[in-house]
Amino acid sequence: MKLQQLLYLAQVIECQLNISETARSLHTSQSGVSRSLGMLEDELGTQIFVRKENRLVGLTVAGTEIATVAKRMLQDAQIIQNIGRDLNANKGGKLTIATTHSHARYTLPAIIEKFMLRFPNAHIRLLQGNLGEITRWTLDGTADFLISTAPAEPLDGLVFIPCHESHRIIIVPAGHPLLAVKKITLRKLAEFPIIAYDQNFSMRSQLIEAFQREQLTPNIVLSAADSEVIKTYVRTGIGIAILARTVFDEAQDPGLKMIDARELFGQHKIYVGFRRKVHLSETLLYFVQLYAPKVLRQTIEAAVNQ
Repeated sequence: MKLQQLLYLAQVIECQLNISETARSLHTSQSGVSRSLGMLEDELGTQIFVRKENRLVGLTVAGTEIATVAKRMLQDAQIIQNIGRDLNANKGGKLTIATTHSHARYTLPAIIEKFMLRFPNAHIRLLQGNLGEITRWTLDGTADFLISTAPAEPLDGLVFIPCHESHRIIIVPAGHPLLAVKKITLRKLAEFPIIAYDQNFSMRSQLIEAFQREQLTPNIVLSAADSEVIKTYVRTGIGIAILARTVFDEAQDPGLKMIDARELFGQHKIYVGFRRKVHLSETLLYFVQLYAPKVLRQTIEAAVNQ
């Protein structure tokens, strides 16, 4: 039994038992995947898959248990690789962080600059995506950890530790009539066209929920996945935007003004998130300490190992 066989097993389950999709994702042939899975069943002396007309249609009872153990073995193998990578951090180790565009663009540059002074030969990889993508990358081991808001429902296999608070702002073009309003309400905002994040971003759903609680419907006229793109269209006068405070800098955003919106949308927490039982390398812990100095190492270790 080889790790490659376990990888094929885990990936075919991830691809919903589709052999051709599994082969594409692993950059190999369908026959190679099928042969590897067949050899694994022969070695174990039991059927892992339920088949119908040579197609995989489900897992046997034994297959379900085997798949669970295989996933754990692959995670342990990743931990072993991480340990080796950690020991060689000063020679060019790697750290992969899953986060949103906003954090990658606005909050992390100064942190990464300080980190590189300590580990000048290390390589940082930023994976940018929406909350669903970020959590998936962290769960499957593609990313070492995440920086983001937390999902509405707990996710098995991930732990989230709060580290910062932020709030929303309303971004408008200079001279916009909202700048003259002393107390802005959601009803007032509903009178204006809004440019928002697309439907894959949690901020979009939070925005809509806030309006719905007041039995209002926001007039969303344009959606985008990038705060810089959103600000570009605000400048054109197409609409206003509700964004995180971190994405606005008056010196770097000429032609735009911000209005504090914490009374309308409240505060929201930013988290660092980890896969349970993940190896916590010294480089990872050092980075988190730079980003969130109030989060103790012992807090992270206890949460991950719980």
